[in-house]
Amino acid sequence: MGSGAFVDNKYAVPVFYGAPNRQYVVLGYLSAETAPVRSRRGALIAFMARRAQEVGGNGLIVLGTNRAYVGSVSSASVSGNVYGQGFTATGFGTSTPLFGGKGDAVVIRLP
Repeated sequence: MGSGAFVDNKYAVPVFYGAPNRQYVVLGYLSAETAPVRSRRGALIAFMARRAQEVGGNGLIVLGTNRAYVGSVSSASVSGNVYGQGFTATGFGTSTPLFGGKGDAVVIRLP
């Protein structure tokens, strides 16, 4: 591996964090976005490694990972009372942001 490079073999293909120390062919660039259920870094890299394998790669060089805002889940409730000609109501609402994974990598073929 190149200076300071690290390889992780627990995924569908070897995942490099830096350039490998042996020859390789670049097959393409992979930009992946995942659902919130896969926003953890390990789940995102596993997803990218499987995609690399699907397109014929047998290695992946990770360029970077991050989280990206993908939306939010909101809920609310209202309760009220009617009395005579009047009405009173109280309500409560909440919104929770959702983040998905985002990663960039190079799909490679090792000899």
